Amino acid sequence: MKLVDNKGRFFGVINLIDLMAILLMAWAAISVITNLSGTTKHLKTTQEVYINVLCHVPSEVASNKSILLPGDVILGGNARIEKVLEMRPVKDANGKDAGSSVVVVRIKANCAILNGEYFCTNVPIKINSNIVFSSPLYMITNATIIDVDTRTGDKR
Repeated sequence: MKLVDNKGRFFGVINLIDLMAILLMAWAAISVITNLSGTTKHLKTTQEVYINVLCHVPSEVASNKSILLPGDVILGGNARIEKVLEMRPVKDANGKDAGSSVVVVRIKANCAILNGEYFCTNVPIKINSNIVFSSPLYMITNATIIDVDTRTGDKR
């Protein structure tokens, strides 16, 4: 059996020009679906990330030993507090307690990497950006990301 017969049919079944038109339409359809779904352009992976966050919290939150503990599940259940790095009360001009404390917390999270940016629970993770995190006991709204460390297992 010849590849193309005398009538120009491929394997004697379909016209070669018709076959090329069908293949071109299939390629175009696959191309459009792939571009709309974003599966090739926006490669999505996950990576364990350590995020150091500077928070300003009321002194009663900072002084409560059952709040801001390593192991607390935060960021919608996607992250945990790895370590409380620093906790100090804020003093006013007279050296008295101003009613708030500065806390630096290391958060460990599995973040999605999309176009080179990190997203934890759909929140972009960038240095100097603000972040809100909460557990069942507290919610901290005025926190700033001061460092992002992508080296897995780095406990510093």
